[in-house]
Amino acid sequence: MKKPRLRSMVRMLLGSTDDPATVARGLAAGIFVAFSPLLGIHTALAIALAFLLRGNRLAAVLASWVCNPVSLIPILYLDFRVGELLLGADIPFPANLHSLRDIIQAGSQVAWPLLLGGHLIGLTLALISFPLAQMVITMVRQNHKPAGSSEE
Repeated sequence: MKKPRLRSMVRMLLGSTDDPATVARGLAAGIFVAFSPLLGIHTALAIALAFLLRGNRLAAVLASWVCNPVSLIPILYLDFRVGELLLGADIPFPANLHSLRDIIQAGSQVAWPLLLGGHLIGLTLALISFPLAQMVITMVRQNHKPAGSSEE
């Protein structure tokens, strides 16, 4: 069975019958989760949060992929530094944070700044992304009225 490509999934979202607010809620849920340091459970968290917010689950999963092997360390570093700043602490950033197990093993001195910073950044970006996504989805759908169901 052929896996759907990212571009196909985005097209499915834009062409879905879900209203723009539903898709935008899902996207915001995924963005929030992407900045969470709860690595390894991002997809499940994104789906659960989208469900609770009555958002589009595919949008949530796609947005949660902002945190991927390429962006993982920069996101964790930003999460950590923001949390460290908010806690007023001066903690060295651990070298090996690649999984939730690594974060747990690093201990609360690392976990608290990651949790605080990650969730604050995630919430801020989610709140910003919701109205922007809703506006963009509405505009894209208005500019691309379905002319038929031709597939590429």
